[in-house]
Amino acid sequence: MPVFQRAVILVFCLIVSASGPAAQTSSVGWARLSTDGNETGRILSLSLWYPAEAGPTREVAGNAVLRGVEAVPDARPLDGLFPMILLSHGGMRSADDSGAWLSAALAASGFLVVDVNAPRVRSARDGLDETWRRADDLRHAREHVLAMPSWRDRIDPQRVFAVGAALGGTAALVLAGARIDPAVLARACDHGDSADCDWFSQAGVTLDMIDAENLTAPRVMRDLAGAVAIAPEYVDAMTGLPGDVSRPARIVILDDDSERASAPGGAAGRQGTGAVMFSTLRGVDAFDIFSVCTAKAPRILEADGGDPGLCAGSALERRAAHRAILSEVQDQLGRLR
Repeated sequence: MPVFQRAVILVFCLIVSASGPAAQTSSVGWARLSTDGNETGRILSLSLWYPAEAGPTREVAGNAVLRGVEAVPDARPLDGLFPMILLSHGGMRSADDSGAWLSAALAASGFLVVDVNAPRVRSARDGLDETWRRADDLRHAREHVLAMPSWRDRIDPQRVFAVGAALGGTAALVLAGARIDPAVLARACDHGDSADCDWFSQAGVTLDMIDAENLTAPRVMRDLAGAVAIAPEYVDAMTGLPGDVSRPARIVILDDDSERASAPGGAAGRQGTGAVMFSTLRGVDAFDIFSVCTAKAPRILEADGGDPGLCAGSALERRAAHRAILSEVQDQLGRLR
């Protein structure tokens, strides 16, 4: 049995609860869906991860740089209602399912996870509007899955959560009620609030070019049970933190965010205020949001001009970071289930 498969099984054994659907789980199922275009014609690729009946597993959702996860493709879901997680990894230029490890682990603990893969961004200018489109993507994915009889009857509509990383974390907070101030956002790259600031700068794109009307439109999801945002972008531009966040939310600050977060007016000064809780993971960085790298990944990144930092650490270090991130997500969701 591959080492990574043993790691997934170990995570499953540690986090599965003693009651409810997760207690019956013997496999993680995986299915690929595609949404119809919404009013903007935007088509999303969805990966569904869910508690499933036992069956032959194979590695899915991997690529040449990032390893996949062992799951049973198109497995029959277990009986019962599952809480649903709308998950957005957030990267605008990363491959689909870059956070498959998190989706699979959450499915192993009894959730039906809808991993929302947005279309690849064609230009830095188009990338600006991803700041508000990602929240719409999560909403669109929810409506699409709940409209499918084969999945609708397996979802508890009272337990719908949003989980996201980076720009996906921003989207999760927006669904929980946070609002982004365009004037503050326009200066966000002065503080390096996004991993895409260099990309924007090289393309001559600035954050004040964003569609402010769409950015500020209310997007709170009224039936959202809660949200978890891992290293969300543009937190300091969110005027609704914590006042307008009406749904329980946790912001997980990673080690490389800690200096900014502890500055005056930063996140650390608002820990536990209102519906928002903050926590910091030391020794975990933004690259640890991604799945474990393949053996060939460093050579591929070097040849393609990618960031070698993505795969700088060992697989053991990446998995340890995954356990720490998962623990934070599980702790917050466990408070709300």
